[in-house]
Amino acid sequence: MINIIFALLLFCLYFNSMAASTDKLRRAIVVGSSGATGREVVKELINRKWEVTTISRSKMEFPLSETTHQEAKLIQIVSNFSSLDDYVSQCNGFDAMFNCLGTTRGQAGSADAFVAVEVGLTKKACDFAKKAGVRHVGVVSAQGANKDVWVPTTLIHPFLYTRTLGEKQQTVLDAGFASTTVFQPGLLNRLMGDRLWENVAVALVPGISLGVDILAKAMVKDAETKLNSLDNSANMPKIESESVASDQQTCTGGSSSLVSFFTGNYNIAEAAK
Repeated sequence: MINIIFALLLFCLYFNSMAASTDKLRRAIVVGSSGATGREVVKELINRKWEVTTISRSKMEFPLSETTHQEAKLIQIVSNFSSLDDYVSQCNGFDAMFNCLGTTRGQAGSADAFVAVEVGLTKKACDFAKKAGVRHVGVVSAQGANKDVWVPTTLIHPFLYTRTLGEKQQTVLDAGFASTTVFQPGLLNRLMGDRLWENVAVALVPGISLGVDILAKAMVKDAETKLNSLDNSANMPKIESESVASDQQTCTGGSSSLVSFFTGNYNIAEAAK
């Protein structure tokens, strides 16, 4: 009888914590909000009633309805990432960071500049997020990303791209957040129509690409799931047990964290449903 009562008590505590997690106001930092994916992530967060702070080099206009604009809790920090510490006092108690940083070699201007954006700014963003109390990070990488791939010369961009995106995602993993999800899409449809090769691929092979709006939905939905899980774990009574740690918990960068990967457009699209 005592065991039954204890089990019912645990169930009630879990149910109540689930309800509280669902109603809780979530706060997010979005880096790379001026890009195609970042813009969609901001829109999705606002539509789902998150409080959003963006960090980008210029102020952006987000296409939202008039009602949504009035209700939106959106703060934009304009920074080149060199002075982020100036904003730490304003940014604490955040739940999640969405790393949507991304560029091309052409936009960056050189191989070194490309790496500096993808990896260097990611490191700065992670340092800032740790100070802001972030528990979960979702990062956009790429299918096939591998930090250990051999790059004979930086002139061969596909090899450099694969290694750099691998280094980018590893930088986030090494930061040791309570929860990290790496999204590794294939070809993305940026929904902007400003890249010829992207337009041709989408037109010739329908379904080959993943819309950045779908990627954004997957990232936000995953963040809500992971944060609810973290909240519920914190609210559950501590029970001594000799069982080993869950297979979902992976030791990364010297600290225990929940790490997930969504690889390929199909898996990401499924996660968005």
